[in-house]
Amino acid sequence: MGVLANSNGWPMPRYVYIARAVDNQPEQAFLEAGRLLAEKIAEAGLTPIDPVTTPFPGFEGPDILDEYSRVLSDLAWIRRSDALVADLSIPNWPYVGCVCELVYARLYEVPTVVITGENRLIGDRIWLRYHADFVHKDADAAVRFLSTLPHGARSERHRG
Repeated sequence: MGVLANSNGWPMPRYVYIARAVDNQPEQAFLEAGRLLAEKIAEAGLTPIDPVTTPFPGFEGPDILDEYSRVLSDLAWIRRSDALVADLSIPNWPYVGCVCELVYARLYEVPTVVITGENRLIGDRIWLRYHADFVHKDADAAVRFLSTLPHGARSERHRG
């Protein structure tokens, strides 16, 4: 697989947006979950984007505390990303934000990968499988799938 380069010949990064439970989670827990997943993604040679810690350029500063601006920042990152990985591994968790991110990724034709862990209730849901290109309980398998996507790949699933 060739590496896409910009007009100056520099390799272009392949961005992977990280979605996970944030609302009503202890801050240390969701930051650590994001950090661990970002490390796996970086080890695969991809560039992790954690929208919680890195607002989209132009959304920095105190304005990002506004919920509407946070959603706009997240949507800008999803649109710019080469893939989205959603960690839905907490059993019985209402993943409203992550599900919305998956829907937008599908609409933007951004390839999506879902990690279910031992959360068996969510992995078999038809609506989740409709929006995801790959569903697996293991984060390492999910990242391996991400690393096989060609640069600039768009989701081919269920195009209308």
